[in-house]
Parts: sequence; structure tokens; C-alpha cells
Amino acid sequence: MINLYKILLLDDNISEIEAFYDLLPEKLKRRIKDKNKEEKIRSTACYYLLNDALQTTGHSLLDLYYSDSGKPLIDGIFLSFSHKDKMCVLALSDTPCGVDTEKIEKKDYKALSRFSKKEQEIARNSPYGFMELWTKKEALIKLTGEGIKGLISADIFDENINFFMEEASGYLITAATLKK
Repeated sequence: MINLYKILLLDDNISEIEAFYDLLPEKLKRRIKDKNKEEKIRSTACYYLLNDALQTTGHSLLDLYYSDSGKPLIDGIFLSFSHKDKMCVLALSDTPCGVDTEKIEKKDYKALSRFSKKEQEIARNSPYGFMELWTKKEALIKLTGEGIKGLISADIFDENINFFMEEASGYLITAATLKK
């Protein structure tokens, strides 16, 4: 089972997110202190979501650490973060997971030629176009922890992967989990 937590950053909640930064454990502040203001707010918002989600688990932000590849980890909990522009998303699951979000936009993507014919078909025939292909691939590489180097080769047709998609406030959110 996967749970998605999301926050749309608006003028009326930015000050609350900025104030939450001061409550972060030092190790998390160090991870984001050198980011530009917008990126720092988005990262803090992801920690804000996680802090909220952890309230009933017996865990806290102090339990969060990162793998060498940058994958966020808490022992006994599977999680993934994503943010784009004003949307921040957290996925929590009982199996390994990954999540990605993108603003829904119609674009002509030159990168499409680097993907398989089957993947190109999805991008051309989906109501979300290239965004569906891209968010599935990003969610999958976050699930596996491969990072961006695995983007082109990530197999979104792998029968061992479940994808969950939803639209929220003009953003496409895609989560990937391993099938049980």
C-alpha cells in the first residue's frame, strides 16, 4: 500500500514552511542550506510532509538518512520525495517506492527519440503525453535508487512494478512500487 502526501506551495503557507526550517534537525538543514531560496523551501516542504506523516509511526525526522546514491531512508519505512515548481510530494509505502511529479504541460520533447518505440507510443497516446512517460521513468529510478543515469534504460513495462498516477492542481504525480 502506498500513501501520497502533497502540498501546493502558495503565498499563504510559505511562511509556515520557512518557519519549519528552523525546527529541522541539523543534519537535514546541512543538506539544504546552500540551495537557492525556492529549492530550500521545496526541500523543507518535503520534510514538513514527512514530519507530519511520521507522527503515528514512532519515527521522527532524526531517523531519516540518505544512501550513497541520495535515496532517502528510514529503517522499516520506504519513502520517496519529489517536487516541481510549487508541488511537493512524499510517498510512503510498505514496499520500496519512488515518486515523481511534473507540471502538466504540452511540450515538444526532443528527448523522445531516445526512448523505445513502445515508450514513444505512450507519450503520443496518453492524455498526459510525455509527462506520463517521464514521471513513470523518474518514479522507477527513485524506486531502484539508480539515479538519473538509469533514466533511459528504466523499464516501465516491468511486470514487477505497479504504477499509480493522479492529477493534482495541474501536476501529474506518479508513484512506483514493487508488486508483492
